[in-house]
Amino acid sequence: MKILAGEPTGKHGKKAMSLDVGCMIPCNPSSLPGPRHRKFIPNGLALDNGAFSCHVNGRAFDGDLFKRAVANIGDMELLFVVCPDKVMGGIDSLEFSEMWRPMVEYQRIALAVQDGMHGDDIEPIIDNYQYLFVGGSVSWKWMYAEYWVKWGHARGIPVHIGQTGQLGMLMAAQKIGADSVDSTSWCQNGTWWIVEAFRRNQIMELGLPRDALLEPPKSKRTIDNRWISRKLKH
Repeated sequence: MKILAGEPTGKHGKKAMSLDVGCMIPCNPSSLPGPRHRKFIPNGLALDNGAFSCHVNGRAFDGDLFKRAVANIGDMELLFVVCPDKVMGGIDSLEFSEMWRPMVEYQRIALAVQDGMHGDDIEPIIDNYQYLFVGGSVSWKWMYAEYWVKWGHARGIPVHIGQTGQLGMLMAAQKIGADSVDSTSWCQNGTWWIVEAFRRNQIMELGLPRDALLEPPKSKRTIDNRWISRKLKH
């Protein structure tokens, strides 16, 4: 399972390389794909579409920026580019992705599945994509992550799980057979010990719990969900 970090630079870049961690390039003006990302290719390199960041900050999706980011890939070998989607948007997200798909010129495009989607919804169009990206809310994601991994693998499609910033999440993703995962928290919060602990478990062959981890351990902090109700700023 490939582990990607959100734009590890400086000391975080060195830490990522020492742990065989790749890079999920965030789609923002200061972090377009470029030569500095090439070193992460052996460990896994992918391009996010920026939809989650726009959603969290109450902004409309920046399609022009996304197009610039894709154009900057050049000849770099990426695991995938995430097709534009709508966070927790269900069928609306699928329709949005399908609208964008003809405009995304790269050989490996990931379709993001969101809250409310089912395999039957994407079966007719799945041949348009080469990767599945399991997004959505935390509860929906971990309730159905194993379903999506099995669904994708049954069709020969690798599956990525986003926002796996906790040790329990990495273990769960590994156990259900995810091909890749990512998180920005290791760089932002300096929590590389999570990846180190996961790597140690692999090296020591401690194994994973027998019971399926349907949901990751809950943190003690209070979650601020006020951003969900923010109106989009045009």
